[in-house]
Amino acid sequence: MKTIIHLVAVLLFSALLIPDHLHAADYTQGNNIVKFQYKLASKGNAGAQYRLARMLETGDGIDVDLDEAKRWYDLAAKSGLTTAAQRNTYLKAKKQGFDAATDTDWLNGVIVDAESHKPDAVFLLAQLYRQGLGVKKDLNKALDLFNEVRIRGVADVYEEIASINEEVDANEKARQRKQQQQLAKIKEREKQAQQAQLKEKRQKAKKVAIVPEQALTQKSKKQKVKSVTSEQAVQAEKIKRYERAMLKLKQEQAIIDAQQAGITGDSADGEI
Repeated sequence: MKTIIHLVAVLLFSALLIPDHLHAADYTQGNNIVKFQYKLASKGNAGAQYRLARMLETGDGIDVDLDEAKRWYDLAAKSGLTTAAQRNTYLKAKKQGFDAATDTDWLNGVIVDAESHKPDAVFLLAQLYRQGLGVKKDLNKALDLFNEVRIRGVADVYEEIASINEEVDANEKARQRKQQQQLAKIKEREKQAQQAQLKEKRQKAKKVAIVPEQALTQKSKKQKVKSVTSEQAVQAEKIKRYERAMLKLKQEQAIIDAQQAGITGDSADGEI
């Protein structure tokens, strides 16, 4: 009985030591783990404060309350827990955006700790790559880091991994659709170019066909004119030959007439 009374007194005393603003969350509604971590955190246990903050951040066993999570992270950080300070800065940057002037040292610290394979830093860096916060978004790097966390069994990251895989698949499908659209556009342009070339060839072939026809028509006209001219020349020659023949006949007739006249004159004189 004395032990129970002592425990109640300790809890009440610890509750009095906690600032009023830290009582915002209703921990009585949390599961047993949350309640247990809250008890330890209320006693100043930095690890429990950090774990409780993570629960409040993720909604693990209790409603999400980021303001409350920041406060518990801040308490844990004041106790010297670097990971708590990193998470607190992460929540600030996530809400307000990455500020290179104030957050670069924090980011570099997270990277260094992640390269040393510190679980919390690896997890945090995976989130940064997943969201593109302070670093260029890289789902493959995020996936590698989350898988490292999963293999080491320091956190339940199956949901994050599944989410990334879904996004990767969606991006791949979108990339394939875009590629197909680009290929379709290229094929359409090639088709249009082929049609234009075919049209041009047909027009050239039509022009080539018209030219010989025109040349043939002109040649026929020339031949016709030449034929007419030739016939006229033949007819003119015939006329000339006829005229010469007639002239010769007239000349010969004149000679005959003259001879006959002479003969007749001589006979008459003799008779007289």
